[in-house]
Amino acid sequence: MNEVGARENIDERNAWRFVGGFTGDVVEGWTYDAYYLFARTRNSQIQNGNISNSRLRAALRTEIDPDTGALRCADATARDQGCVPANVFGEGALSDEAAQYVAITAANSEISQLQVASGSVTGNLFDLGAGPVGLALGAEWRSVSSEFIPDFSLASGDVIGFNAGQATSGRYSVKELFGEIRAPLLADVPFAHRLELTGAARYSDYSLDAVGSVFTWAAGGEWAPIPDVTLRGQYQRAIRAPNVEELFGGQEQGFPPAIDPCSDRSPETQTAAVRALCIATGVPAGAVFTTGVQPDAQIEGSFGGNPELEEEKSDTYTLGAVLRPDFAPGLNLTVDYYHIKVKNYITELGGGLSNVLDLCYNVVQDINDPYCQAIQRNPGGDINIVQVNNANVASLTTSGIDFQVDYSLDLDFGLFDTNESRLTFFFLGTWVDKWTYTPVVELPDKVDCVGQFGATCDDPIPEFRYTTRVTWDTGPLQLSVRYRWIDKLKDDRIKNADTPPSQLAKAALGDQHYFDLTALYNVNEDVQLSFGINNLFNNKPPLTGDAQEQSNTFPGLFDVLGRDYFLSATVRF
Repeated sequence: MNEVGARENIDERNAWRFVGGFTGDVVEGWTYDAYYLFARTRNSQIQNGNISNSRLRAALRTEIDPDTGALRCADATARDQGCVPANVFGEGALSDEAAQYVAITAANSEISQLQVASGSVTGNLFDLGAGPVGLALGAEWRSVSSEFIPDFSLASGDVIGFNAGQATSGRYSVKELFGEIRAPLLADVPFAHRLELTGAARYSDYSLDAVGSVFTWAAGGEWAPIPDVTLRGQYQRAIRAPNVEELFGGQEQGFPPAIDPCSDRSPETQTAAVRALCIATGVPAGAVFTTGVQPDAQIEGSFGGNPELEEEKSDTYTLGAVLRPDFAPGLNLTVDYYHIKVKNYITELGGGLSNVLDLCYNVVQDINDPYCQAIQRNPGGDINIVQVNNANVASLTTSGIDFQVDYSLDLDFGLFDTNESRLTFFFLGTWVDKWTYTPVVELPDKVDCVGQFGATCDDPIPEFRYTTRVTWDTGPLQLSVRYRWIDKLKDDRIKNADTPPSQLAKAALGDQHYFDLTALYNVNEDVQLSFGINNLFNNKPPLTGDAQEQSNTFPGLFDVLGRDYFLSATVRF
């Protein structure tokens, strides 16, 4: 309804952070470092241009006033609240009075808070001949809390275009002990300019019952056969505890497209086992495999947090090399291969509502299984709602290569009465070899997301992407230009769902190019000014249709602001 104005969000964000600590010597060769941190962020959002569902319904239910013969709202209570009949037949037909009545301003707030108290001691144990063995020991306490507060209209679902969503509130804390060690084994001997091993371990005790106590660790090493070449590798076991939203997120409505296995389908899917389970889950025997079981193409689901979530677990190993050739001073090259596997991955139960139905009726076929228990039916056999809360049901595997090049060169000319300057080149890129996602471990299907975008893969995964920057320093002035490149992408439904490209709004996205400029000037030792332009040529984000994160594109990857400018000053005193 254009008559009520554009739909827009106005955000106001306030954040503050306090850190205080102490550092000093314990004994000779050993130091301590302790600090406390408190941070709080609040975001308030006002939404304009929305329509009230209840008011619009009241404004469309009209009758003739028997006393005046004029059109009026049929509901007496609505009339007392200022209801004005709404004519929606034709552009501009809605009167200003009706537009003012059906329009609604919605608001919500988000508050997050973090506290950290940490302390560590660092020092050297003994010398193995190649250098001292370094050790660090410490303890840490963290407390995390978050809150989402929608107003009544948003929470109840009265704002058209927004499903009802409850408030979110929760917190948890963790106490940890950690240690790290570095042991130089060889130095300046044949085939071992440097050889050292590293190790780290951390014990964490979460206030979350489902996570409890966990142990993580890492081990690695570096070997430089000659000064110009360093080889390195590491293995790491890590965990990620669920966040507040995943744990305590309020229930939200959703209506995804799905097929009820108990409805009218092809004969090959109408097995005796499915029929028996349909009856056991509440479908009348005479209604099984009839069109009345699923009157709509969409099925209502309830989505939200799960306080029983466990931690995600990952195993990572990396192998890499660092090259600093003596014949090219100022040149550094690094390349690292990584392989990461995440188990107990947190996602929606079953990987989504449609998968819950498939798992219940076609895979596990057990009425007591959590997938079947999530389905609630009406007396007539149609589905009332499916509880699709978060669960530890998925897995993820990814691998690739990261590479970096930086090179600096001294020049014999410059500005500001100087005869010298420095030119620096920096390049950072990544190649994704594998990014496979298994939405639910009970199903063998894997989703390949390399070079894909869309609803199945969520965030786009370009196969290649890189950033390069050239910087010129002369006297107090620094000028730099940055170039960002993102590889082309395809809609993931082509590869993972065999969807013909002709059926998609945007089957592919071209590669993206961004140029940024920055100028920095040191007025003196205490004052620094900087100015810049991001997205110099105003590259607009590619539009993707329904396969999108927000606003028909992916703001997490593409620049949605267009050309923007920034100016900042840093003052030290």
